[in-house]
Amino acid sequence: MFSINHGSKKKNDQILFTSDLVTLVREYKINKDKVNNMNFQQAFKAYQQGQYELAEKGYAAILQNNPNHADSLHLLGCLKKQQNKFNQAVPLIEKAIVLAPNIAIYHYNLGFAYFGMLKIQQAIDAWQKAIALDPKLIDAYANIGYALIQQNELQKAQEILMQGYKKAPQNQLILLNLATAYHKDEAFDKARHFYEKLLSINEKHVEALKGYGRLLYKTGHLIESINCQLYLTHFQPDCVDTWYHLGCAYQDNCQDEDAVKCFKHVLSLDPNATKAYYHLGKIEKDKGQLTSAKKYYEAALDQKTNFGEVLVVLGALCLDMADYENAQFYIQKALNHNKEKLLAIGSVRLYQLNFMPDIPRFKKFQKHLEWGTNMIESCDYCFSPKPKNQGKIKVGYVSPDFRRHSVAYFIQPVLKYHDPHHFEIYVYSNVARADHVTEKIRQYCHMYRNIRGMSTMSAGQLIYEDKIDILIDLAGHTHANRLDIFAMKPAPVQMTYLGYPATTGLTTIDYRITDIIADPIDDTENYTEKLMQIPAPFICYQPPDNAPHVSDLPMNTNGYITFGSFNYLGKINEYVIQLWAKLLNHIPGARLVLKSRPFHDSLVCKRFLKLFESKGISQNRLDLKGSTPEVNKHLSHYHDIDIALDPFPYNGTTTTCEALWMGVPVLTITGKYHSERVGTVLMQVIGLKDWIAADDIQFLKKAYLFARQPKLLSKLRQQLRTIMKTSDLCNGAQHAQKLESVYKKIVAEGAGQKN
Repeated sequence: MFSINHGSKKKNDQILFTSDLVTLVREYKINKDKVNNMNFQQAFKAYQQGQYELAEKGYAAILQNNPNHADSLHLLGCLKKQQNKFNQAVPLIEKAIVLAPNIAIYHYNLGFAYFGMLKIQQAIDAWQKAIALDPKLIDAYANIGYALIQQNELQKAQEILMQGYKKAPQNQLILLNLATAYHKDEAFDKARHFYEKLLSINEKHVEALKGYGRLLYKTGHLIESINCQLYLTHFQPDCVDTWYHLGCAYQDNCQDEDAVKCFKHVLSLDPNATKAYYHLGKIEKDKGQLTSAKKYYEAALDQKTNFGEVLVVLGALCLDMADYENAQFYIQKALNHNKEKLLAIGSVRLYQLNFMPDIPRFKKFQKHLEWGTNMIESCDYCFSPKPKNQGKIKVGYVSPDFRRHSVAYFIQPVLKYHDPHHFEIYVYSNVARADHVTEKIRQYCHMYRNIRGMSTMSAGQLIYEDKIDILIDLAGHTHANRLDIFAMKPAPVQMTYLGYPATTGLTTIDYRITDIIADPIDDTENYTEKLMQIPAPFICYQPPDNAPHVSDLPMNTNGYITFGSFNYLGKINEYVIQLWAKLLNHIPGARLVLKSRPFHDSLVCKRFLKLFESKGISQNRLDLKGSTPEVNKHLSHYHDIDIALDPFPYNGTTTTCEALWMGVPVLTITGKYHSERVGTVLMQVIGLKDWIAADDIQFLKKAYLFARQPKLLSKLRQQLRTIMKTSDLCNGAQHAQKLESVYKKIVAEGAGQKN
């Protein structure tokens, strides 16, 4: 759509209202008989040329001789308006209207003066009067629409603007304001239509390019957004806002080098652009360069001490290093100084609590319940339940992770094997960047809805109008969740499943899907949801395509046992380190491989090496590896591992499945609650109960025993992939049927647990 002309430097007109000067010239050309006075002509010419002082003197001279000269009163009022002296402009134009009440342009410009005084309704009334006198005054429709947009009366704005559009479908101001009204109203398809129509008329329209670029970004059309905003930089080469948003689009599209260039250019234009430091830090953090990231975050805080987003990501950065004390410190500081974002920041804090072993479970539950209560109370609206659909059951899944993500490994089999004769599957995607996994998921559902960028109300209304019978959250309090929608209860039955190991805290969510191994008792004390237990396992794993082959046991070549864990580093707490260090001390010569993104940072490596060294483990017995973006290359690192170790109290899930798929058995310690029992579920359903320890002592004994049996390990290594393939853990059709049985039962019973 955009053709970049590097030689063009023409500045685009950016004003939202048509200049009253242009309108006045048109008016007075039509009414030449009014120009009957040499002084008036001279004053008007001075006004046209921007010589306002000379024009004012001319009009004053006319009015001194003839105080009721309507045109001079009107134009002197316009001049005052041009000088932002709105309180002087209004009485002058009003007097002109008293003298000549049927001249549309007088009312039109009175509207501007009122608007300048922030008397919006009076401005609208004046423009409506102008339209009544002259229905062809199209700019008045545009101005009324703009004023209504400012008052957030979006539907009224759309109505008046459509009236103008029908009269003048090529009017650029009408098109811009229509696009803006629909954009703000989250009618994104309509907004896109009007942006594109305007740009087809004037491809260099700066305001349209701005709005269109933001819209494309907000709706996840990142490449198109990049092209639009890159084109815009040729007309606004020094606009900080344009370069910032271009950087955001590059960043979300994983074009980090281009994003860095944009954010650094932003800082060259405005050294106080705090958000640029924030994004530069986030890029470094996502690469595992935590030390570098922290420097950028600190630079942002130097400018804005209590910048909420930065404090939150600093907390996340500390969690990446299993530094729980500082993680809590930064999150609490963010909460203390950003009261307007308590719910969003509070959700991040709840996510972090899952990693912290020293906080009692009942306190974690209380924090979740408190958050849920506040979230529900913050809702301005709650949907009324609709009667059940006749015929097929409509199930809606909500997640930000319908992409290459751990959740996708477990939801794809469900979507793939749902029975289309009895169920209609709706996917509500909050994905920032769609990929090949997203496209595959699109094929599995009846309706794919992109809710990225939608407000709570708009997304809830969409779900409500889709008449969903059962709405299922797949994210909990993980990043980019949409629990805000569930607080409004747009579906009669709501559930949470898969993506989060604890309660959501929302009493508007009726059920939590689990199994009898992960949650062996009906734990009413730690969940706001009723537990819906299906036969184990509660999850179904879809192995990656074209995974590497299973290698021979490395122990046979190395002559020593190699333990390993590729889990998120935030799960490797001091108790885990202490136990794993004991294990290495019990087995001389044994080695431990830890693989996680933060190990790209040398200071993080030094920290963990010292932690193990303090437990008697020399550095040469540890191998710390950073992340590997390509799945197959990541999995090939299991060729170096004999036995995988499961962290506690927050077990691995995807990591455990990947290890097993690569022929590496996982030694886990069972616990009392869900997050401590996922390893138990996985090992039990594939028949490896011997790999489940009851406590630390049994863990050490089992590890020591298995480490002395290379033949057993070699045989198991070659069998594990087949064992998984034939187990319930990888039986997608059976798993979908288990869930469907639950869905049918709940719908047949009539409604959710709560309303």
